[in-house]
Amino acid sequence: EGSQTMPVKPGQELVYRASWMGIPVGTARLTFSFDPPRPSLWRGVALVRTNPAADAIYRMRDRLCEDFDALTLEPRQMEITQRENRVRNQYTVTFSDSSGRIETLRRSRRGAQLQHFQIRNAFGPISAALKILSQPLQVGQRRSVLVFTGSSYYLVELSVVRRERLVSVLGETDAFLAGARV
Repeated sequence: EGSQTMPVKPGQELVYRASWMGIPVGTARLTFSFDPPRPSLWRGVALVRTNPAADAIYRMRDRLCEDFDALTLEPRQMEITQRENRVRNQYTVTFSDSSGRIETLRRSRRGAQLQHFQIRNAFGPISAALKILSQPLQVGQRRSVLVFTGSSYYLVELSVVRRERLVSVLGETDAFLAGARV
């Protein structure tokens, strides 16, 4: 896997805006921090929400909080709050260190359900993205990671297609164009 560089810093916030046919429909806001009593753990928090115009069709207010190891990026725990239209779910996901055992407690209007999974080398959505981005990338390379979402898992593969110059309101920078497959 080579050397690993953390692609974000504590206190950093990433904001994504989603649109459909030019109409703004929602945002995703990711923040990163570390817990001073536990400096070996980082926390990533993602807030995903539709905007008021889209709420009339589909209302989403989701929150994902993931704690992961600062060096290996291996996940330790996730808290997922899913509020989509009338769906209300709360997931608490605990990852074991080396055995690959994952425990998910799902609470909903129907009660609580405990599930166990046996998946080695699985990452949460935030730690998976950081794991791929922390590796040196070159055109033609592929990186893959197993992503666990609380009740399902997916093998995500990223293929680096080419380098290109990205121009934004913040200026110009070099970037990779990549394709992903789930």
